[in-house]
Order: sequence, then structure tokens, then C-alpha cells
Amino acid sequence: MAVSERDDHLWDPDVHPADPEVAELERLLGRFAHDDRPLAEPTPVRRGPSPWWWVAAAAAVVLATTLWFVLEDGEPKPKDASIALLADGRVLAESSWVVVDTKRPQVLTLGRRAADDVGRLELTAGSRLQIQRIGDDRTQLYLERGQLHAFVTPEAAPRFFQVGTPSGTCVDLGCEYDLVVDDAGEAHVRVTLGQIAFEFDRGDVYVPRGAECRVSTDGAGLPHFTDCDSMIRQVAEKYRGARNATDILGIAEFLCQIIDRKKDSLTLWHLLRLDIPEVREVVERKLLVLVGHPDVRGKDPDAIKGAAPLSDEEWRRHLESYWW
Repeated sequence: MAVSERDDHLWDPDVHPADPEVAELERLLGRFAHDDRPLAEPTPVRRGPSPWWWVAAAAAVVLATTLWFVLEDGEPKPKDASIALLADGRVLAESSWVVVDTKRPQVLTLGRRAADDVGRLELTAGSRLQIQRIGDDRTQLYLERGQLHAFVTPEAAPRFFQVGTPSGTCVDLGCEYDLVVDDAGEAHVRVTLGQIAFEFDRGDVYVPRGAECRVSTDGAGLPHFTDCDSMIRQVAEKYRGARNATDILGIAEFLCQIIDRKKDSLTLWHLLRLDIPEVREVVERKLLVLVGHPDVRGKDPDAIKGAAPLSDEEWRRHLESYWW
């Protein structure tokens, strides 16, 4: 088939008759035909950032924030950085009980990162412990019966960790101790590190490292060092049964006779705190002989006699160096 020189059409009208459909198509496309003018350089189109760029940027910020929150110094950090008490990795709720009825002790951890960075507790078989309060300012438990070994970091604030008993409350001052509560509710605390205060209805006692004390619903015995003479121990524990000033004076006079170690002044100091003038006179006289007066060099009786009287707290500051 011959081809016409007019190749700008879809058919050659000189050779073939016009096809109606092709003619219509030719008419519609004719307005787009080139008019022989020079072509202009195309103007580049300026586009704004794609919406997906903003989505990606937002995702990156969220991811970075999450990683910073979850990781600190390369260690996992839970979202809740508050104090928690855990048993076998399970967080214990306030008002719940821990009952140890197996032969194996139950270990509890106290900390901000599901670890024992604040404290570690161990309950023996037969123990019943209630979680009363868990908080950054104070954590309070209640040992109804059984034995608890507690360690609380010295970095914890004084009085942060407290364990109640039927006889009173053991208040931690940054230490390690063993607390036993028998079926009658009598508590026996023995401190191996730091110091505690045991508070009860009629007062409190101070128990430093190496010392112990028994407290019942009738009151507290006298704190004494674990390695003290057996006679001092017996008298200190029987002190709970003293009912009047006469009984207490007799105990004070007997202890003043048998105590000869300076650190056993711990037991005498607790008698000194009583509001009984006769007892105070006997105990102060013994202490002046045993450790002297802080304002007097040596033990010159005349100088000591003329020295200013000391308050309970001044006596404590003078005696504490012998307790540690």
C-alpha cells in the first residue's frame, strides 16, 4: 500500500476514503497539534515535603524518647520507678499477706528496679507478714508471727522501713537485723548492722549493732549486747516485769554492781531515761565512774562532782563511742 507524504494524519484522504470513527478521532486530537513555534524549557515544579516525611520524623522522635526512658546507663528501667516489694518477681500489693508454709524461706526484694537496690528480706517457714504500705517516703510491714531477716541499705532515709509486731514497731535507721515474733506476740530483735529503734505504747528503746532486745505487750526489756555477761542478759530481760519504782531501783542497783564494760553502758542509759530521781542518781554515779564526764579530763572525783549535770541526750552522745 502506498503511503502519502501527508503523514501527520491517521489516514491519507487522497488514497482512502475517510473512516468516520478515525475522522472523529482526528478532529478531537487536532487541538493538541504542534503549531511550529519553538518549545520553551520546562519550569521545574517546586514540591513541599511529603506528608510521609513528617510521619517518619514523628516516629523517630517517639522511638528516641522511648529508648531514653527505657534505657538508662544501659540498664532496663521500668516505667514506674517507685519503690516495689516483690516475691519471685511478682509485685506484692498493699494489704496482701505473705504466708510461708514451706520448708524453704521466702525471699522478698525491695527496690526501684525490681531488684534489691533498697532492701532484701527473708522470711522463715511459718511466718505471716502483711504488706501495709509501700512508698518512697515510708514502707511499712506487719510481722504477725515468724522470723524476718531484713537488710536495708544505709542510703535509705532513717525511718523509711518499719515492721510492726503485736508488741510494737521496729523502725529501721539504716541497718540489718533479725526480728522474731512468737505465738504470744513477743518480739525479739537482734541488730547486726547499723541501728534500730523499737517503739511501743509506753516509749521506745534504741538498739545498735551487736545488741538485742525483747519486747512484749507488757513492755520492753533493756537493750543489751549479745556478748554481755549472762547475768546482765537475765536482769535486762526480766526488767519487763518490773511494776513500780522500787523494783526498778533494785534492778538499777544490781546492774551497777555487775557491769564493768564501758559498752554495757547502753543498758544503763535506758534506765537513766526514766523519770525516777533515785534511779537516775544511782545510774549517773555508776556512769561517772565507768566512763567519766565529757567535760572533765580524767576521773578526778572533785572535778566530776563540780561538773554540770548532763541531759539524757548529752549522756547518749558521750556514751555512743563505746557502743560502736
